[in-house]
Amino acid sequence: MLKGKYIIFILFFAIFILGGCAQEFQPVTNISIGTAPVEGSFYPVGVAMADVLNKNLTGVQITAEETGGSAENLALIDEGRIELGFSAGESVAKAIAGEEPFTKKTEILLGWVLFPIPFQPVALKETGIKSISDLEGKKVSIGAPGATVNITAKELLKAHGVDINKVSFMYLGWGEAADALADRKIDAAFFQAAIPSPAIEGLAARMPVQLLETDTTILERDFADQALFPGILPKNSYPGQEEDVAWPFDYAYAFFSPRLDEKIVYDITKTIFENKDIIEKAHPKGKEMHLIDKASADKIGLEIHPGAIRYAKEIGIWE
Repeated sequence: MLKGKYIIFILFFAIFILGGCAQEFQPVTNISIGTAPVEGSFYPVGVAMADVLNKNLTGVQITAEETGGSAENLALIDEGRIELGFSAGESVAKAIAGEEPFTKKTEILLGWVLFPIPFQPVALKETGIKSISDLEGKKVSIGAPGATVNITAKELLKAHGVDINKVSFMYLGWGEAADALADRKIDAAFFQAAIPSPAIEGLAARMPVQLLETDTTILERDFADQALFPGILPKNSYPGQEEDVAWPFDYAYAFFSPRLDEKIVYDITKTIFENKDIIEKAHPKGKEMHLIDKASADKIGLEIHPGAIRYAKEIGIWE
């Protein structure tokens, strides 16, 4: 009888231990967020999101990765190296269509809108450069390799009558470009980030800068079929900015790999929007982050991840 009780005890002990191990070694889904250079707006927002998700979700491990930006993020998700990324709308449209700089069609599903991100061409005030039409024959940075602005800057320059074969292009990250301007190694730089851009803000605090104008008529005429739209940067958005500036704007999106499970995307979306105040602290434009409703999805013609739709329906956004 004693022997039987001993065997039962051993069995219960084994079940207890194995059950504990099963809980301890639950599988974890690793998710990487593709952001952009540290000095931009995508990176701090991505870090804040990763922190929120890691603190509030179980069974996932989220990491924010510094990347070259929109185009690289789309390539990385196509290669299966990230599961969530940020990108300008123009790059998203080109990736899905397989247009330059992409060599094939990319499969992605949108999550939500992040915030407006203008293309921000800047020079030092001492150069006398006032418009992007003045950049022929100049040294110009157009973002780190993999940034949307690599392509869009050239398109904008050509539309403004600049012979791009007479421009010396450099591929510098936002911080590198700001330093190169300060050191007089380049004449101008295109940035793309939510306002304020930390890189431009830091540069403008050190020395007078000139925010270069673009022609809104050209934007409306030549870029009507793209994601770009004319917008105004209000005066005093940056140190020393005394006048409004016309710039081309785009919207940035969070997008997911189609391979990512609906439940996981639902949990991520729900957690992010229930902790939106924390994202706002990472960057002031975080307050403009919003879900996509059905009418907007139909208008932009891009597919939304079922997990994001599920949460949008739950709170009455998607009807």
